[in-house]
Amino acid sequence: MLLIMVVVVLVFRRSGDSRIGRAWVAIREDETAALAMGINGFRVKLIAFALGAALAGLAGTVQAHVTYTVTPEQYLFAGPIPPTPPSCSQPSSSAAWAR
Repeated sequence: MLLIMVVVVLVFRRSGDSRIGRAWVAIREDETAALAMGINGFRVKLIAFALGAALAGLAGTVQAHVTYTVTPEQYLFAGPIPPTPPSCSQPSSSAAWAR
């Protein structure tokens, strides 16, 4: 467990200090300026998403290894999901005229 934690910390620290880490900071601070400097915003965001998904998968793997089982009851929402208001989910009559 400690070895996995050390590997995760090293990977994220090294990626934060690398070229891609500087691109993440540039996108976070001002996306328009970063795009003007030649940073491919889609690629940088995709790499960040993939790295986060890999970390979540690793965490799930470690959790399954520690508990020896995975059941749906372990993964519950913290609270109810509020319904979407009708004004957000249905187009208004004025939107039809804008087309």
